[in-house]
Amino acid sequence: MPIYTNPIQLASLQAGKKFQGKGSRQKNAAADDAKRDLTNFIHKIRLDIDACWKITEPWRIAAEESYRFVENEQWDPKDVTFSQSMARPTLTFNDILPVIRILSGIERQKAESFKVKPREGGDVDAALVLTELMGYVDDENLGFYQRIRKSNDVNITGRGYIKTDISYDENVNGDILIKRRNPLTIFNDPMADEWDGTDRRWVAEGEWITEDEAKELWPEFADQIKVGEWLSSNQGTMPSELMGDRLSNSKLFLDQATRRVRIFDYWYKKIEPVMLAVNMDTGDTKPINDDLDEQQMAQFADMQAQGSLRFTRRKVTTIRIATVMNWLLMRDDLSPFPHSYFPITPYVGLQFNNEPWGIVQYLKDPQRLANKGVSQALNHLNRSANSGWLNHSTRGASSEVLEKFGSVPGIVINYQEFPPQQIDPTPLSQGHLAMIQFGKDQIKSTSLVNSEVQGIPAEGYKALSGKAIQARQQGGLVGNEDLFDNALLGDKIVGMQLIPMIQQVFSPTRVERIVADRADMASSQMAQLYNAKLQEMPEIIDRALKGEYDYIIDRAGGGLTQREDMAAKLTDITKTWAQYGPVPVSLIMATLKYLDLPTADAEAIKQEVMMMQQMAQAQQQAQALAGMIPNERPNA
Repeated sequence: MPIYTNPIQLASLQAGKKFQGKGSRQKNAAADDAKRDLTNFIHKIRLDIDACWKITEPWRIAAEESYRFVENEQWDPKDVTFSQSMARPTLTFNDILPVIRILSGIERQKAESFKVKPREGGDVDAALVLTELMGYVDDENLGFYQRIRKSNDVNITGRGYIKTDISYDENVNGDILIKRRNPLTIFNDPMADEWDGTDRRWVAEGEWITEDEAKELWPEFADQIKVGEWLSSNQGTMPSELMGDRLSNSKLFLDQATRRVRIFDYWYKKIEPVMLAVNMDTGDTKPINDDLDEQQMAQFADMQAQGSLRFTRRKVTTIRIATVMNWLLMRDDLSPFPHSYFPITPYVGLQFNNEPWGIVQYLKDPQRLANKGVSQALNHLNRSANSGWLNHSTRGASSEVLEKFGSVPGIVINYQEFPPQQIDPTPLSQGHLAMIQFGKDQIKSTSLVNSEVQGIPAEGYKALSGKAIQARQQGGLVGNEDLFDNALLGDKIVGMQLIPMIQQVFSPTRVERIVADRADMASSQMAQLYNAKLQEMPEIIDRALKGEYDYIIDRAGGGLTQREDMAAKLTDITKTWAQYGPVPVSLIMATLKYLDLPTADAEAIKQEVMMMQQMAQAQQQAQALAGMIPNERPNA
């Protein structure tokens, strides 16, 4: 494996520079050995990416086609060329796009709430603070939007990815990032089998940057950076459009002025000796640097005080990152993140034995059938409008006049002895119409997104009871629950990454500021905690940044009908409760969650409820205080 991690040494080694002067023979021999190890390591990365490419190439071709189907490019170019040569129409009536949009809308209705639960060294109050910090990170990254885009990728291609990262552009301590990644830019270990990707040995992500950006990031390699696509397999160059490059066919972005170069971040697992801090009470371990600084030691102050802290060196599986470009190794370092996950989390669609597929893959043939049926029916109709004439070869009308004016309304055509007779057109084919309807019906039955789920009248609509409509809606929603359940596993992994990242990046002062700013608009529990334990908040925050916590996801019931049903039930309970006394704040907050009110209105109601609760508490305290003051009696 590479023995150098310093960029200057890596650049010098791969440039083939030689040592001069005293001791140069030994140094050059050691450099040759290091370069041999380096070459083998780069060769391994290349073999891994090549193996993934070979295995996933059929999926990538189908995934790229699925994106085009959703974007209204549903005809094979050969069919379009042939139809144009025959002056036939090629119409596209996109029945797949509404399915994707409906699934996206259903997910929007499934409101997720992320909660942190305490484990060793944690408590409920600190977990509540971490839950609020998770919400802050999610809001800052438009996390809901990132997850929706990821889910669209899953529904279309069968794969989606969320990446967590830390940016130091605006904050020296770091800002946590949550980003959706294009599934075509990700290369996974083909031997992995788990849906959540926890058994992956490696994962790689490719992206384009400009030549100037590459030289700014790695100035040591400035003379070795070459622009253009350098990725290739044993089967030839990997097409850029199958690796997420939507500009691959645009010459505007491939000229010499743009000068793009692809880089690959290759995350991999390696077993190596590491110094560990061990909590002897729980058995939990945490990797540390050999030379502990004061900041690291502060994390273990509680364990040290309790006598449960031990240090040991042992072989463990670590996460490392290597960056390659032009098959040059730019870096090979330990993962900068304080967790044992790859930062690229996979999500899958419908997977049974082979590659996962999105729902679009199963709808392509019915969509093609409907498009061809519509186009052929229109072609038949167009040609029937001017079906032709039977004309006597010598004593009829002029052929030139019939060809030019035969279909013009109100035209007068002179003939000699025999009048021309118009050919009766073939009746419009009912088979074409049946084929169109069959294709559309098949899309609904395969996707389980029926007319009731889409909110449109069904074919041959007749009045149905509300219960019957609701039953059909619920049937369509239940059939697609697996798509949403698959996402929960990935969200769990992302959450387990975010907790230690928050503990690493956020300082106590920063957490205090965030909690104070969000207390007014936070959930009732957070607001109550902040108001009741304001003086204890520094200690609670300290425990939040040091303890161990678990992460769970609570998702609302499926679809509009269930949410409306729950909202109605909670509203009835609230009305009944109000007849006997004040309605609990928790019940009001739960009702607001399911009413789907505009954000501004919901927040205004929450603010008013919190204010009323504070006034009631103040009144109770005043009454209690008044009861403690003895009444003064005048002297007799």
